[in-house]
Amino acid sequence: MDTLKGEARKLVELDPSYENPSDNILRDSVNWMVINGTYDATGGEQFMTIGNFRSNENTNVDTLVDYAGYAGYFIDDIAVWEEGAISYPAEAGNNRAVCTINGDSVALGTSNYDDYFYEWTPAEGLNSTTTGRPMAKPTTTTMYYLKQKDFKFDETIDSVLVLISDRCDTIVGIDNPQFSILNSQLIFTLILPLEKS
Repeated sequence: MDTLKGEARKLVELDPSYENPSDNILRDSVNWMVINGTYDATGGEQFMTIGNFRSNENTNVDTLVDYAGYAGYFIDDIAVWEEGAISYPAEAGNNRAVCTINGDSVALGTSNYDDYFYEWTPAEGLNSTTTGRPMAKPTTTTMYYLKQKDFKFDETIDSVLVLISDRCDTIVGIDNPQFSILNSQLIFTLILPLEKS
């Protein structure tokens, strides 16, 4: 809407570059709903205007509850990126071994991008649950899960096992399958891959 004059409101005469499909009425009053599309830039664009540019008569409506003739919407997490921009899936890192007697900790994850959101679980033993590269110092062997949302709001999940040992003469890096050599004994643990969605 442009300038209000008394009781009258003037409709902004704009032709949308992208429009929510007419059959996609925003009915969910609990969860966020995604609207996305592609805009072919011509160069020099500086602003994005979001709104309804149709008259009431030309706007599809659906009555969910009695709201005295109006509705309000919250808009959050607006992102613009160049077509073909590369995003990266969650990478929790390789499985690791930690010596508890020495009070060691290990770094998890492989990256920490500014425009990504990270959530590690469980929180026990981590110095942060919202960074891409937290330090882990668990008291028991723990499987950590990383849920990552990239700048396109796509979510991916990965996991990493942190194996705890109190026998710390020699620890060799572990992977799948993993092993560690402790006090000249070979300890072998098979870790099957987790299904990832």
